[in-house]
Amino acid sequence: MKYADSRLLVLPALTLLLACVTVPAHAAAPDEARELVNAKARTLFMKHRRAIKALESTLRNPAFKAFFMTEDEAQRAAHRADIEQSTLKVQRYFAIEEMCLIDRDGNELVRMVDGALDDHLSDSEENNPFFAPAFLLPEGEVLVSEVYVSPDNGRWVQAYVTPIAVAGQNVGLLHYEQEITRIAGELFKGLGDDQVLLGFDEGGRLLFDSRSGDALPPPDGAPLPDSADGRTLQVFEEAAKAGSPLDDRAVATKRVRGWTLVALQG
Repeated sequence: MKYADSRLLVLPALTLLLACVTVPAHAAAPDEARELVNAKARTLFMKHRRAIKALESTLRNPAFKAFFMTEDEAQRAAHRADIEQSTLKVQRYFAIEEMCLIDRDGNELVRMVDGALDDHLSDSEENNPFFAPAFLLPEGEVLVSEVYVSPDNGRWVQAYVTPIAVAGQNVGLLHYEQEITRIAGELFKGLGDDQVLLGFDEGGRLLFDSRSGDALPPPDGAPLPDSADGRTLQVFEEAAKAGSPLDDRAVATKRVRGWTLVALQG
């Protein structure tokens, strides 16, 4: 051993003292927990950014405005066909789950799901939580909605929505929706056996927990729980602030677009 000779010179009393000093196995865990939550926060931020870019790229097609500017049915049909092809092209590039064009009355005019056009168009989109606030946005801005249960598939989703304006008036919305389970699945990639990742929404409801498998969010649209293992978001935030472990795991938190990610390490 490299230092065998030097260890023979250590005084017995000092040797006994050092033997009593132990370094916890999770000594580096606080820094590792912070690194983990920061890395996952960057992944989530970039996913939001990619969704917003998908909307912006789609709306570069002038057919969207042209559709709302004409009352000629033949022209509107031509613009609609152009819009359909535009959404399909953007879907292939951005891997969009669902995108639709909605008018001021809450009617879906075009709907694309998982890379294919869907003729099952809703006439009641005004009931969705994103509808009213999105119409209040200035053109060019994007609303990142609170999570909600999609009336189309009954699953927990988040929406990205931007208005379409003609002559200074918002006349339609371009809406992009993605399931929380898919977002969570991307965030869970690369987690080690000693790592846990949780996500809470702005209201403190638990969106996902890497230990829960497919149970969160509830696949049937059931209410989101308020805690994990009986612990609320506040408990995790206070532990992270104080540097106090929970169940011998270090805790770190990070807010991203209204969500709070919680990393447990150790």
